[in-house]
Amino acid sequence: MKAQVIVIGGGPSGASLAALLADAGISTVLLEQEELPRSKPCGGAVTPKSIDILSRMTDPAAVPVERAVRKFTFRYADADHPVTHHGTDDEVLLVSRRTFDAHLVQMAARKGAAVHSGVPVHDVHIDHTGVRVRTAMGDATGTYVVGADGAVGTTAHSLRLPRAPLAPALRCRVPIEVYRGPLDTCLLDYGDIRGGYSWVFPKDDHLNVGAGFFARNRIPLHQHLASYLRRLDIDPDLAHDLRGHPIPTGPRDTIAGQRFLLVGDAAHLCDPFTGEGISAALLSAELAAAELMRAWDTGKTDLSSYEQRIWERLGTELRMASGISRIFARFPHFIHRLVATDESIMSQFFAVVAGRCGYTGIHRQLLKRIPIFSGDGGGPHNPHTMRRGNQS
Repeated sequence: MKAQVIVIGGGPSGASLAALLADAGISTVLLEQEELPRSKPCGGAVTPKSIDILSRMTDPAAVPVERAVRKFTFRYADADHPVTHHGTDDEVLLVSRRTFDAHLVQMAARKGAAVHSGVPVHDVHIDHTGVRVRTAMGDATGTYVVGADGAVGTTAHSLRLPRAPLAPALRCRVPIEVYRGPLDTCLLDYGDIRGGYSWVFPKDDHLNVGAGFFARNRIPLHQHLASYLRRLDIDPDLAHDLRGHPIPTGPRDTIAGQRFLLVGDAAHLCDPFTGEGISAALLSAELAAAELMRAWDTGKTDLSSYEQRIWERLGTELRMASGISRIFARFPHFIHRLVATDESIMSQFFAVVAGRCGYTGIHRQLLKRIPIFSGDGGGPHNPHTMRRGNQS
């Protein structure tokens, strides 16, 4: 196999990038380790921000959607006052990653990308002559390589890139007929486990139920998920397709260099507060496509300027989301009380999800209103002077 660009990974970032490159006339090989269609551990929430990016690549009406929701209920532990947000302008589309990813890969194939599924990648080698990707089908060679193979993918490992922080998550599928909750509402629970949250996303014929920890816990994730199912009055034995996956909680230090770049979860561009990664995957694919087109036109091999463009577009948001995540993990009860008493915070959050504004306003409000940060009896902590990993 030979192409100008070799894309490793057939998720949203890899498939959409392959489509954009092929459409521009750049020969592209897309390698996916599993046979398509395949299951993927993910909540499968496609936000208005993601739809806006997809609309620049394809007809959004063609996206295989299982359910569209406008209502979200937030519950803190066993509090008597859940908060439900009913959006009037925006809806979140719930998809199966099995059909969603296959749809994007088929789009790439229609544009002219050479798609090979069921092809595990063993190693990636880069030198002054080009790139060589060793696969189960033999070697693939090219001018550039793109890692779109997830948070713990082979590309970053082969290139010996520094590791970045990850949070564990676990999800399962449950028959939808056993659920007594509303099917037009996504449910998010927090406060019953330190630094984590659980969710219920109703799909076409099943529930996507999962949990993630963003802080160290003594309770195993499997045990927490079983307990959460029982809290929902669901027998844990009914859960199937149980899959774990790591959620990036901060970007990698290096995501581009000589002849390579990383996109989506491989670059650790997931939102560190919500865990949502599809919108960043699609945006990084757009930016990567533009970088590779410029590189091919000029003959340059150093793709480092892509990294600068990523930070210009996403850097502030990732920092703000990371700060909010740490505040949330430390003060979930206080956050819930704020949300329950101030509707503007929830409205602003969903404006962020929709892509109409950024996290800066929410971050500023939280710092002002939580005593430990505002100076109202809070001690000496200044989140803007804390070292990396502890800053808010």
